[in-house]
Amino acid sequence: MLDCVIIGGGPAGLNAVLVMGRAGRKTVLFDEDKPHNRVTQESHGFITQDGVKPSDFKKRARTDVQKYPSVSIKEKRVEIIEKSGGVFRIQTKEGKELYGSM
Repeated sequence: MLDCVIIGGGPAGLNAVLVMGRAGRKTVLFDEDKPHNRVTQESHGFITQDGVKPSDFKKRARTDVQKYPSVSIKEKRVEIIEKSGGVFRIQTKEGKELYGSM
């Protein structure tokens, strides 16, 4: 059972998975790897990263996240999220299921 599931590997999702990793929480981040900013040359508004290419920002963030063994990143699309009681069922496009508590 997972502590947290994060959908989306942009700056917010990457920051969330980093915080969960630092807390030792079993977490999976799903990132379909189809960024909305794929044509953007520079990212702005992120302290110490102002003007960095989005692809470089993502690489650096993923390197930071990989330090924490309790988290993983899956390059998969989430198709279904269902809640039953305090448990969430997450199903990927390929049919794989994961469960997380609330």
